[in-house]
Formats: sequence, C-alpha cells, structure tokens
Amino acid sequence: MKYQPEGGAGIKTRLNDIVRHVRELFAEEARARAARIEVFLGDDVDPCNIDGKAVYRCLINLVSNSLDACPLSEGMIILKTVRTGKDEVMVEVSDNGRGMDESTKERVFELFETTKPEKGTGLGLPTVVDIVKHHNGRIEIDSKPGRGTTFRIYLKEI
Repeated sequence: MKYQPEGGAGIKTRLNDIVRHVRELFAEEARARAARIEVFLGDDVDPCNIDGKAVYRCLINLVSNSLDACPLSEGMIILKTVRTGKDEVMVEVSDNGRGMDESTKERVFELFETTKPEKGTGLGLPTVVDIVKHHNGRIEIDSKPGRGTTFRIYLKEI
C-alpha cells in the first residue's frame, strides 16, 4: 500500500509519522549500502499545520541525497524533529558523507546544479527550497568536506 501523508494548508499533520515513513522507505537501500538511519522525534511537534505531502517530498529529496553522499559502509543519516516556536517546527537531516566546500554550498540550490553527474538532475534541492518558501520557512546548511552535511529545515505552520 502506498503511503499517503496528510497534506494541504489548514490540515493538521503528524510530522513525526512522515519522518518515520521516510526512514522506512529508505531502510532497504540503507541496509544495502551498510548505512544506518536513526530518528529522534520531538515530543511536542505533532500535530502541526504544515503541507504534509510537500514536506514528505522534501524529506525524500534530502534523505536520498544523504544516502548518495554517505560512504558505502558505515554511513549514518540522522533525522530529527523539534518544535522551535509556537508556530514553527524544524526537521534536521544529517549525514556523515563527503560534505561540501563553500563554493558548492553557495550553488547547491540552483536549478540543474548537481554534484552527481551520473544520476543527478539538479531538481531535488530546488524543490526543497520551493517547499520551504511555501511554508515561509528557511534552510540552514552546515557542511565541511569530509565531515558530512546537516540541513535544517524550519517550517512556519500555515
């Protein structure tokens, strides 16, 4: 059965359920790559008024990128949710992958920009940006070459 997250403005959504499902969606691929996906869910996150379908797409893009960036063994991805304000939630996606230099970080949200020439389209992160803008949110990136990357997605409830 296909997972169908709650969605649309004005509909209460269970962000932690979306994060759990994204972990399950990538569980087999992570095992095949000898990577782990760990989840840390905030107690006071749900319910929240976000576009669940859009956030689901956002997380699929981020986790897919993290898996691609991780080493083929000992890869680690961490998904975390936190309520950061009365009407704001944050989702964090961290990996221990190859990381990015400052030049790459500056271009990462440009349309058709990819660090994966064999398989990337350069559409995933621009889609993430559009979803975050739809939520009047913001994105923070912490990344250093050889030390992995952390994306923090802050979403205002709509």
